Amino acid sequence: MEITQIIRNEAYFNNTLKLSGRRQLVFDVIKENGMITAQEIRQKLGLGINQISGRLTELKDAGLIMPFGSKLNTDSNCHNTLFRVASKHENIKLTNRLFIKLRTRKDEIINEINTSLFMSETTKKNHLKELKTINKKIESL
Repeated sequence: MEITQIIRNEAYFNNTLKLSGRRQLVFDVIKENGMITAQEIRQKLGLGINQISGRLTELKDAGLIMPFGSKLNTDSNCHNTLFRVASKHENIKLTNRLFIKLRTRKDEIINEINTSLFMSETTKKNHLKELKTINKKIESL
């Protein structure tokens, strides 16, 4: 890998770690504990499971954490997903994968809009709304 790529990747990863509010709290708990479940994070932070799940999804989408196996929850007798911090290399791979997924969906929507002869206004409006969401996600990468 070229030195410029290494520097760029390092800078990207460091900038990505500037999280806000609860995202930072959840990320720090995962970082401190190595591998941890959503239920364990909830217990440590005293937040609702929906708040934790939302932040976990955001952190996964950003490529900062990743699922890594499961652990038996003795209260529910179900297996809960373990999460861990993604390495810089994994972060870059996850981000690239997400970019490709978003870009592919964006191209599909644009193609549908441009080639459909009988698209309803509601469908077109929904497609444009989805495009706006995708563009925001791409910009945040």
